[in-house]
Amino acid sequence: MEVVSTKCSAINWLPVSEGTRRWVARLALVVLAVSAPVGSATLGLVVLLLSVPFLYSEAKLAGGMRSSRAFGILTGPVVALIAAGLLSTVFSTDKLHALGHVVGMALMALTCLLSARIAVRERHFFLNIAIPLALVATVISAALGLYQHFALGVSRATALLGYTNRLGTLLAFFGVLGVGFLLYRGGRVGWLLFPFGLLVLGGIGATMSRAGWVAVAVGIILLGLRADRRFIAACLVLAMLFAVGLLLEERWAPRFSTIFSLEENQDRITLWKAALGIFRDHPLLGSGPGSFLYVSDNYIDAPRHRSHATPHNIVLSIASDMGALGLLAFGWLMTGVAKAAWYLWRLRHPFYTGLVAAVASIFVNDLFAQGFYTTQIGTVMWFGLGLLAAFYEMEKDLAVAPTVDAS
Repeated sequence: MEVVSTKCSAINWLPVSEGTRRWVARLALVVLAVSAPVGSATLGLVVLLLSVPFLYSEAKLAGGMRSSRAFGILTGPVVALIAAGLLSTVFSTDKLHALGHVVGMALMALTCLLSARIAVRERHFFLNIAIPLALVATVISAALGLYQHFALGVSRATALLGYTNRLGTLLAFFGVLGVGFLLYRGGRVGWLLFPFGLLVLGGIGATMSRAGWVAVAVGIILLGLRADRRFIAACLVLAMLFAVGLLLEERWAPRFSTIFSLEENQDRITLWKAALGIFRDHPLLGSGPGSFLYVSDNYIDAPRHRSHATPHNIVLSIASDMGALGLLAFGWLMTGVAKAAWYLWRLRHPFYTGLVAAVASIFVNDLFAQGFYTTQIGTVMWFGLGLLAAFYEMEKDLAVAPTVDAS
């Protein structure tokens, strides 16, 4: 995975050396890699935000991609999504609350897109240092979740995240990405594939997060479509071991059986109906970003046992929060993501396959459990989208002008 060597005419407006910029960028990537899998993505995001001047300067001066936009090909749809959020905020009943959600989304999205381009620029460091550290952190989260579930008797493991569904989401994302990475590296680290997969799968099981189970299943299926027979055989063994776990762990089987039960999912269906009702009454701009928590009460007859900040579906969340304008911007964003993902998918590179499958898994998860506005999930989601876009640009440039900089 090399990039095109091109000349850049940008001016170094930040009065620091190239070496300093690069090491600040690398430090920020390491902090994000270590913090995100254990649920401390807020720390990673803060470090990235503090590093933005260095990251932006590095992105503008980088010779790695011909695009002059430091935020990449997703800049347009992301700006459109932010604009839709701001317009919706103007007509929201709680403007300060809505504005906070828009600003948070904007900071996450733009910072992560910028950081992802730097990760591709520093791809050797990213693949050799940052990704392995992220996988170590993933193993720690999974092991802690298993310890809580089996040793401490915790019904639904949370590890350090404090929320079961978010742990399931992150383990699914980094687990699938890690499998793709290990397939890519092969050789002396290839043997880690099976124990890594077994540990992460067990950790997801310990969360008893149905959305996490479905998400990792989708990711593994996508990986299997591009992997060799040995990987498929390993997946079948892992699936059988998980089936054995369902039989032996008395808490798993009843939970698993409710995945497709309408009766057991009435609470979530009620939230979806409320979101549709809000969208019906506020079709153009929605009721305001982050407003579902207090607006949905007007659309739910039965009293809820606990409050819900979102409808547990990313599409319905955007529809109820930002209306048709938000949906159009989100559709534009997904079109760009799908274009990049399909291009990388066809290259049949194991790491790209893992990245595409990981991003697919987190979006499948967000159809049933919402992490769009949270820093724990949102940071990972936006960074994953940024990686797809940045690697797509890199490969497109390489295909157009195959002059390779091997440094």
